Amino acid sequence: MNQMKYKLTSIIVAFALTFGLIPHVGASSDYAPHSAGNSYYVAVNGSDLNTCTQSAPCKSFNKAMSLAQSGDTVYVTAGTYNQELIITKSGLTVIGQNAVIDTTAHTAIHVKSTAQNIVVRGFTVTRTRSHAVWIEGKFVTIEGNTVYHSVLENGSISNGVITCGNGQRGSAIKVNSPGSDVVIRGNTVYENCGEGIAATIAKNVVIENNNVRDNKGVNIYIDNSSFIQVRNNNSYCTKTSDKPIGIGLGEESYSGWGAQLRDVTVSGNTVTNCDIGIMAFQSDVGGTLTNITFSNNFIPSAIRGSIGLDTNSNQNVLISNNTYYTSAWIKNPAGVTLKDNVIGTKVTATATSNGSITPTITSTITSTVISTNTPTATVVASQTATLTKIAPSATVTPTTSGSNTATATPTSIGGVITQTSTPTITPTVTGGLNTPTSTPTVKMTQTQTATFTSTVAPSLTPIPATATSTNLPNPTRTPKPTKTPKPTQIPPQNPSGTFFDDLDPAFVYSGSWDNEVNKRKAYGGSFKMTSENGSFLTFTFTGQSFSILYTGGPAFRAMDVYVDDVLVGTINQRAGARTFQQQWDYSGILTPGVHTLKLVYVSDKPDKKGSIDAVIVR
Repeated sequence: MNQMKYKLTSIIVAFALTFGLIPHVGASSDYAPHSAGNSYYVAVNGSDLNTCTQSAPCKSFNKAMSLAQSGDTVYVTAGTYNQELIITKSGLTVIGQNAVIDTTAHTAIHVKSTAQNIVVRGFTVTRTRSHAVWIEGKFVTIEGNTVYHSVLENGSISNGVITCGNGQRGSAIKVNSPGSDVVIRGNTVYENCGEGIAATIAKNVVIENNNVRDNKGVNIYIDNSSFIQVRNNNSYCTKTSDKPIGIGLGEESYSGWGAQLRDVTVSGNTVTNCDIGIMAFQSDVGGTLTNITFSNNFIPSAIRGSIGLDTNSNQNVLISNNTYYTSAWIKNPAGVTLKDNVIGTKVTATATSNGSITPTITSTITSTVISTNTPTATVVASQTATLTKIAPSATVTPTTSGSNTATATPTSIGGVITQTSTPTITPTVTGGLNTPTSTPTVKMTQTQTATFTSTVAPSLTPIPATATSTNLPNPTRTPKPTKTPKPTQIPPQNPSGTFFDDLDPAFVYSGSWDNEVNKRKAYGGSFKMTSENGSFLTFTFTGQSFSILYTGGPAFRAMDVYVDDVLVGTINQRAGARTFQQQWDYSGILTPGVHTLKLVYVSDKPDKKGSIDAVIVR
């Protein structure tokens, strides 16, 4: 996500232009992916020699996923798992029953593009290298999961405290092309070194009812995506520095994608104490912000602004019925309509020792709606809005010692203002609009005193007397965080390490194996080969990673790879011609110590083969 230059003005105006309705998002939050079928179980103390029943559970996700078919459910029972959950088949439900995936792999849960009609529910994920949950499939629901302390390609953890950098990074929960028709609902996402929840070059996505806080850059980020709904989420920030933006819209550059940020609705969200509440960034590809609605959002506090549009070009953008502590800043008002927003409310919030925040607001404000059109601006309506609202509770981690209740009174547009005169305000007209031939006026009466009780006191710029913009210092631009390479596993590791030839006594062979010697292209001049289904070898080593060298060819087939009796992958040794010293890399990082590698040949055809040449241990 790109940081950007932006300004925060303090004029209370509304521009009413012709507005087109936004098409609905195709993903339904009530979508039922498939009917019930068989059930399979995974347990920490299971075995992949079992049949994955409740009484005889498997040990690995891979084994259960290999058995499951459309309509089936895979249950992962309580415990901590250091493995990746990769979903390639359609029509599956995968449920974590107090299951924790603690892995340093690239991704913990990956719904691949071949998978449709998928539900993933109830997992806790931590310590991944990049995206913790990565969705590339269609008709996918990700709900009721917790993701924290992940995306460590841009940070590190020490004594339970995460420190993030400013480098390239992924997202805690990411949906991207070709992913579509995705629902991300009811998840808790916090303290990750990338965006909390992101839709990147995606379509038809619903992001709803999530609790998202203190992630890097943006808590919820919509990047060059279309037909998106972001609704009823709680996005908040408790850190004392490096606060993210609550909800952001961007249009970054992706090869062959162009400008496709459009038809996005951001509604009913509560955004508290972040850098900026809701922000649309300037397009990197010259696009126009099209068919965008920000409505019914509650933004009681922020550091630099409530709602901002840094876009050069807008079409059918509506900002309506929001409640925020200061007026929206709009770089170019052409194509933007503001109406029925409540600004400068009385906000009272108390943070207690258990970390709960319950803001209550009550306000009465008289506002004048101005319609800006070429060539003149005229007053078209005047109304009084009275609002009483209880914002949703947000769970936070207190960041202060001693008393956990602090009081601050920020200067805001809803501060102590009583205007009985009618000042003349000359609008600053941009975006090709002509200066109005008549001078509109704005009269505002505000008798409330805006107070705020919170853990952090935002610092705001007082309102100038006239409608001129207030320039803020330009923030430092940071690298785009979402363009993380998308390997299916960690890239091949450095081949340096300790080599063990197939003749090494550490290899123990079971079944029928032929010793192929005098093969000068093989490592060490030899390799082992079998054509008996179920033949296997074991190799005990001390290290944290490994690679396997093998011989491939038209007659070679699959070898299953196990580490400590957990199926971690399958090597497809088939190739167009006989090839030597082909390398397969284990994608994870093992705990320090002794481990047992097991290779099993799987084929029921007697004329096919499997091979082993060497193992590289690191």
